[in-house]
Amino acid sequence: MQRNCYVLMPFAPEFDAVYEVILGAARDSDFDCARADKKKDLGLITQGIMMDILLADIVVADISGFNPNVLYELGIAHTLGKPTLLISQELSSGGRLPFDITHMATIPYTRPVTVGDAHARELNISIQRYFSESRIHHNPVSITFAAERLSLANHFGFGFLWGFARTLEESRRAHDAWVVSTKLYWERLNAQFYRSILEERILLGKRKELVLLPDTEENRYRKNTVMERYETVNPKVEEFLKILLISDSRAFAFLPTEISIYDAGTHDVRAIILEPMAVEGMDHENDTRIAAALNSNNTRDLRLHNLRESTFDLALPKFVAEQMCVAFKRVWNEECIHRDMKQWLL
Repeated sequence: MQRNCYVLMPFAPEFDAVYEVILGAARDSDFDCARADKKKDLGLITQGIMMDILLADIVVADISGFNPNVLYELGIAHTLGKPTLLISQELSSGGRLPFDITHMATIPYTRPVTVGDAHARELNISIQRYFSESRIHHNPVSITFAAERLSLANHFGFGFLWGFARTLEESRRAHDAWVVSTKLYWERLNAQFYRSILEERILLGKRKELVLLPDTEENRYRKNTVMERYETVNPKVEEFLKILLISDSRAFAFLPTEISIYDAGTHDVRAIILEPMAVEGMDHENDTRIAAALNSNNTRDLRLHNLRESTFDLALPKFVAEQMCVAFKRVWNEECIHRDMKQWLL
């Protein structure tokens, strides 16, 4: 899969030869390279630039002349944690960089007149050398985020990012939950989640849980195993826990792991996507440590620095949660009618 290189530089004729050098170096290093004014469909150019930076594997920024647009976009690239390479004409003539980026990887260069002159060849070689290096090129923002002990309590202040603690809290207070998942993985759940939700809520009839799963051999086995175990605790558990296996894979095609919809029939409906892009079980050790830290009020262990948390649960907007409810109800009821299970209709 080809990697993307995005170039930040002033849109001026004197930088065209520089861009062609970067473009050549990128192509020789198997990067697809672009800059905003060279794209055929500009649309809203500012939004396009933001999206291109977001999708880039590496960003090259020509900060010659300290163009304010370039510096602004470079700051966005840093905030997004993108590896960045700076090139600068000032450095080649004894000038200095702004203090905030003094220690960043920067290539000094003399502006080439044509793509084939000596200055162009020198710049091409320097950029290719950078592209070929295997080490990760950090930027001041990513270094700070990695070093600072940022608390999991607020997840950088973004309300849509939920970690284990928030998910546990929301799931505890829910009167009912509708779940769409690719696998029935409860046996692998963190012990605190298992006790708080299954033993203290569902098995005692304090909460209803509807689970929609693909009809696979693995899920059939897990469903039978789980229900047999729970029925020994509460023979009427199926009144509160209903697991429905369906063969239409379209209902699960977009799922990274699981979507949980809480209190679907109320004005307080809410939904989350559990740890998108996470391999199943990847964060189990972290979740266990977070649970233990919550119980003992050990704030030191609630730090990204210590936990190396890599993925988070995402809270969906309320209108999306409501649309999810409609879709879930339609799929659930169609399957129940097909199986003549009218007692399970929503």
